[in-house]
Amino acid sequence: MKVAAYAIALNEEKHAQRWADTTKDADFRLVCDTGSTDKTVEILRSNGIIVYEISVKPWRFDVARNTAQSLLPTDIDVCLSLDLDETVDEDFFKKVKEHWAPGANKGWCDFDTGHTWLGARLHARDGIYWKYPIHEVFVPSLDTPLMSCTIPTKMYHKPDNTKSRGQYMTMLVAASKEFGEDHRIWVYLCREYYYYRMWELVISSAQKVTDFSKDWYVERAAVCRFASEACRNLGRLEEAHTWADKAISIDPCGEAYYEKVRCYYEQSDWGGVWETCKLVAKCEPTKHYLSSEALWNWMLDDMRALSAHNLGDKEKAVEYGEKALKGNPSETRLINNMVFYKQGI
Repeated sequence: MKVAAYAIALNEEKHAQRWADTTKDADFRLVCDTGSTDKTVEILRSNGIIVYEISVKPWRFDVARNTAQSLLPTDIDVCLSLDLDETVDEDFFKKVKEHWAPGANKGWCDFDTGHTWLGARLHARDGIYWKYPIHEVFVPSLDTPLMSCTIPTKMYHKPDNTKSRGQYMTMLVAASKEFGEDHRIWVYLCREYYYYRMWELVISSAQKVTDFSKDWYVERAAVCRFASEACRNLGRLEEAHTWADKAISIDPCGEAYYEKVRCYYEQSDWGGVWETCKLVAKCEPTKHYLSSEALWNWMLDDMRALSAHNLGDKEKAVEYGEKALKGNPSETRLINNMVFYKQGI
């Protein structure tokens, strides 16, 4: 079995050597550079990596990735799409060869982006292509059946946060026109509006998703959570509760119940906070790109402490306050809260 690592790149000299090092055990390495003006190409080529210089105008990620994939040798069996700001475990390629299932064309593994979830960046050389101009994903071509496998290894995202990603909004709006009622594009557009606190657009795009889509329930519930938070920020608490309830009905996970907790918190309804926190605690932590490690590490315990304090249960306030502080020991508010809680005992 031959495994290739490939990527697209633009001005990534900060990461080029690291990428060359982390992919050293691949059977073949290829990068399509899309116009770098720094030393990206020079560094990659000095490490024996095949580099093609291409131009994609107007820019879209799917065309660039498909171009790179098409330039891989035809005898490659498995491909790893690994961006220049990403790395893999030392034995990653060995694990792929050991665990790739016969007939599989999609491979999952843990992906650490600040929290860990399952990501799919491994795919077969043939029968797969990249779709969408932004937030692209590979999909089966024509009548190719999809068969997945899971590899016990991990990828890591270590981005350069100084690089602008300001073009994403414009590209997502354009993509929403190109793909119309496409679940993936509208979910990502809703999330982008959410990042920029464009609350009315968050609500309208979430409404569009829930009106037409029956796709992945996790994402449908997530846009409902975004809409609930948007309504809270606009002071429309009744609507916020309605959206939170919709999220719970779609996906009764901890994140969905926690949005309901936040609605009660806005109303200083401490009984509602306390009882709904119990529902969050009964849920299992999720493992996808929309899950929240912070919720399970400290946010739930923080809310339980706050509600216990306001309900007059000082011992519970201290108990959960200590748990929250253990999960986030550098948070000044949690430190100060503990001092306050302990004064009541």
